[in-house]
Amino acid sequence: MLLSIVGQLLQEISNRSFPDEVINLYHNSKAIGRSPDIKALKSAISQMIKLSKKTFIILDALDEFPKDTRGSLLSWIDQLVADHNPGSLSILVTSRPEADIVRVLEPLTTFTISLQSDTIDADIRSYIHNSLDYKDGFKKFTNEIKSEIEDTLIARSQGMFRWVVCLLRILEDCIAPKDVRAALRKLPKDLDSVYQRILESIPEAQREYVQRAMHWLTFSAEPLTLGQLAEAVQIDICPSLISFEDSREDGSQPREGRQLRLAHFSVKEYLISDRAAQGPSAYYRISEDEANLLMGHACLSRILQHSAHGTICGNKVENTSFLYHSASYWFVYIRSIEDI
Repeated sequence: MLLSIVGQLLQEISNRSFPDEVINLYHNSKAIGRSPDIKALKSAISQMIKLSKKTFIILDALDEFPKDTRGSLLSWIDQLVADHNPGSLSILVTSRPEADIVRVLEPLTTFTISLQSDTIDADIRSYIHNSLDYKDGFKKFTNEIKSEIEDTLIARSQGMFRWVVCLLRILEDCIAPKDVRAALRKLPKDLDSVYQRILESIPEAQREYVQRAMHWLTFSAEPLTLGQLAEAVQIDICPSLISFEDSREDGSQPREGRQLRLAHFSVKEYLISDRAAQGPSAYYRISEDEANLLMGHACLSRILQHSAHGTICGNKVENTSFLYHSASYWFVYIRSIEDI
């Protein structure tokens, strides 16, 4: 994160001489093949902010930073605010209201927007309205049914965009108006309930493959492409739980070469939580140790399968293949399970 900020700030001052802190940072790290010192990175950022008329820093999803180590990040934000006046630095942070984050950031904030308030209902309504108008699955419904969907989801959403996205996908699969109305009467109350319903609806014949896919998507050392995942587990995409990493790009790249990820951080939270261990969806609960064991076994199996035909030559292996991923990361997974 700090390196990214340094790189972006340097682009703004590229027509001037670099600050001494940045020059020293290069000579003490990159030039000699070392990782940069965290303290030096912070100092360089602070110096570049002082050299700029106005700097904006945007940090998204602070709550997804590991809880046991994000104290240092929060302390740095606190120090930034203390060291620079509001006229030269503005910081935008998005996060769920975790207690430690609220405790540190609340005294620093001059303006907040709660996503669990009526403030964003208009945004959610716009998203629902556009989805109902333009998604093919809703074109078969009358305006009356669409209005019922819109009004019901707005009334129940409580600011949860993710909840709305998942429910629209479920409603899009309904065939007749009576199916839509039945689904609206039985809307899951929260994201956990949404994920539980999605997992429970997976056909029996696909359950084993979906479970394997979730292991890879939750704990893989590097995001897999669709082609790699298909080779690893042989599965179709479940769109409410899985999405393309580059879904906002022009889509010119073949689907098989595009990286996959879990559709939202809350999907991972649910899959590894004790809550997922209850009820029919318990089959899909994931532990990191089990995931590393499964992935390490799959990688070594793929390598052994190929090596039976001779030596693996790096320049002859497509870097988007599962074999390439296996050769690059098998030891990462195995190392993680040495103590099991």
